[in-house]
Amino acid sequence: MSIGHIERLKQRVGKRAEAALARLSECQQAIARFLLYDETYPRMKKRVYSLGVAICEHGLIRSVRCITRKAQDIPAQLRDVVGTHFQPEYFLTDLDVLFNKYVKAAGLKLAHLRDRVHLIRQIVRLFAEAVRDVTLDVPKGLPMKECKKQRQLKRRLLSKHLQPILALVFKAFSPGL
Repeated sequence: MSIGHIERLKQRVGKRAEAALARLSECQQAIARFLLYDETYPRMKKRVYSLGVAICEHGLIRSVRCITRKAQDIPAQLRDVVGTHFQPEYFLTDLDVLFNKYVKAAGLKLAHLRDRVHLIRQIVRLFAEAVRDVTLDVPKGLPMKECKKQRQLKRRLLSKHLQPILALVFKAFSPGL
């Protein structure tokens, strides 16, 4: 096969995919409650791309777009997705704090919700960071070995005191409550 043939085939498939995604925005949906949005970073050869993916709660991919300038591209993508046939009530994302700003920039009035899985992971990360970044005031003249030993002791003590709080967080986010 020649490179020209592969290139023409790629262009033809790409145009069909763009046309299919354009038709998806015209799909009627009786009840639209959630718009799920996430960014993914696929690696192709040596370059990493940023793709914005918008999905409805039924798993229908509403839009896939390459994101080069977040402040302009994400609001434009959200404006294109939400229209006469698809008007969700809620906007579900991960913990990126800028998504709320992007929704407002798009002129949409959606309630912004954050994904619980990401939230639990962020809380665990913050707990671990608090234990890791513990500081210790030691008297002058104390050998470095003793300083490290004291710091480790303080980390274990802090970790022991934070475990019940972390268990309470896991209980609060467990299903069925």
